[in-house]
Amino acid sequence: TLKEILDYSRNSRNEIKCEKADLHKIIDDAFKNSAYIVPDFTYDKRINIKEEVPFYSDLPRVKIIINNLISNAQKYSKRNNPDSFIEVNVMVTKEKMHFEIIDNGIGIKSQYLSQLFEMFYRATTVTYGTGLGLYIAKECVEKLNGTIKVESEFGKGTKFIVEIPNNIQVNN
Repeated sequence: TLKEILDYSRNSRNEIKCEKADLHKIIDDAFKNSAYIVPDFTYDKRINIKEEVPFYSDLPRVKIIINNLISNAQKYSKRNNPDSFIEVNVMVTKEKMHFEIIDNGIGIKSQYLSQLFEMFYRATTVTYGTGLGLYIAKECVEKLNGTIKVESEFGKGTKFIVEIPNNIQVNN
């Protein structure tokens, strides 16, 4: 909870500083950082990264977004499913980074999707949480002039789609 409050505070007051992102490392670190959430959970980790050009953005915010989405995929997994997976697809162009995280976890009931990014909103009580993670992720995405969407089918899984402008022109 404290980390989430600090993330929110930093996002609201810190200026955007663009740097070259090592997306492989950021994603790998996100999986490592959230491994403690469900320590016995085994799943197929699928990572596909295609970079036509380097991605430049505000790294602390990009890390918050990716960390929150990957930790949610782990939290809301079907732990007893031997075919569980978390898939991360990234495509970087001169214009943007298109990022998807797909899982075959518990999914989200359709009536909750419109409220999912609201502060303190929790669509389920299956696991613990403050209801801040997706709110903070959305705030970070918006601060970077990006978009975040969710598609989900209850009982089958969830897909988050994030697009963030690539600020490569600013840095070259």
